[in-house]
Amino acid sequence: MKKTKKHSQKLIWGIFFIFLLLVSGCSEPKEVTQEIKETPVAVARAYNGSLSGSNQITGTAKAGADVEVMPTATGKLIKLEVANGDVVEKGQVLAKIDDTQQKLAVEAEEKRVQQAENALSRATNGKNQAEKNRQQSAISLKQAEGSIAEAKEARESNLKNVQIEVTNVEKQYEEAVKNLDRMQTLYNEGYISLQQLEQAESAERQARLGLEQVKLKKAQVESELSLKNLQTTIDQAKTNIQIAEGSIKDSEIAIKDAKISIEQANISLSSAKKQLEDTVIKAPVSGKIMNLTTEVGEFVSGQMPFLRIISDDTLDVQMMVSAEQLMFFETGDIVEVQFAGQNNRISGTVTYIAPAADEGRLFAVDVRVTNSDKKIKPGMVATVFVEEVLVEDSLIVPSAAVIERQDGTYVYVIENNVAVRKDIEVIRFDTDFTAIRGDIKEEVQVVIKGQNLLADGDLVRIVKEEK
Repeated sequence: MKKTKKHSQKLIWGIFFIFLLLVSGCSEPKEVTQEIKETPVAVARAYNGSLSGSNQITGTAKAGADVEVMPTATGKLIKLEVANGDVVEKGQVLAKIDDTQQKLAVEAEEKRVQQAENALSRATNGKNQAEKNRQQSAISLKQAEGSIAEAKEARESNLKNVQIEVTNVEKQYEEAVKNLDRMQTLYNEGYISLQQLEQAESAERQARLGLEQVKLKKAQVESELSLKNLQTTIDQAKTNIQIAEGSIKDSEIAIKDAKISIEQANISLSSAKKQLEDTVIKAPVSGKIMNLTTEVGEFVSGQMPFLRIISDDTLDVQMMVSAEQLMFFETGDIVEVQFAGQNNRISGTVTYIAPAADEGRLFAVDVRVTNSDKKIKPGMVATVFVEEVLVEDSLIVPSAAVIERQDGTYVYVIENNVAVRKDIEVIRFDTDFTAIRGDIKEEVQVVIKGQNLLADGDLVRIVKEEK
């Protein structure tokens, strides 16, 4: 069909140029000298670039969102905010379910959280008190150890002093005893008076009493009772430290357990709050309400759909493509789409490419389009246009410039108003443009109309240059 059309165009242009030549010949006065004729032609410029072709793939429009809303809570419907045909926005409240039990559950879980937090507070306070007790016991231990060291040092010094004192008092007592014996003898012999004897006896008693006192003092100094008391204080301080450290460990365990309890209680609270939130049914997507049959007072659950929301703000054109066609698509690509019954094309975005083929070895591809004017309806047939690069980095000329004859394939280029034949090799032919290889430079003018009337070396007159 394309070749026939192309042949017809060439025939029409041929007749047109013959007509121009005839008119030109008839309008000029006959001269004896032969006039040099110029063939009128249209030209375009060759360029370096890529040759692309358009692939057309058929698909069907599907609603961008078709969602069955299933209640996630179970209970009696107490409020209904929408009706069939209403247009809703995502997140809009659709209905409410009786939430009495869910509120009670939230309150109970909040109390559990408070109890766990109180337990943590008590455990923390217990640890702080145990650390204070350990600190105080450590201070007491240090003081007791210092006191016992001082007591031992003082005891050694006192023992030396009291021993000297005992020795002196013993000597005094011995002297008093000797003096009493001597005075007793003298009294018996009548050399002294009774009064003098009594004075010697009194001196002996005083010396003996002094000796007893100093010996008692020595016994007291030698006694380790005070040291034992100090050692008892040290032992008690060490025991208190051990008790405090045990209390700290117990408190740390209690703190850890309390934190776990708080975490568990918060999880339960979050679950209870989620169940409370679920009693409010909201629109998961924007769209139009359909299939709503439930009324206020009826029982709803997640076992049956509550209503349906269809969104036609965006539509997905769903196609099934072959493995060869799959190479044309990448997620995020922008393609052109035309729907049946519409003259214009719109842009769409490739949103989904199936990772594997179906049983028929075809791959699902979705193209999303915007439907702001609501002219596109789900189920409409669409054609997706995908550009394919046929040849990269080649010399491109209009396909009309290419002439195929038995003696070869060539184009005419214009050099100083002269048509010059250039033999070429066709790399890839397409309807409008052709990729070629030959002795042709970029930007050179090639003949696209009138070329069939030319011969190599003919003079030409450019009547039109197409861009």
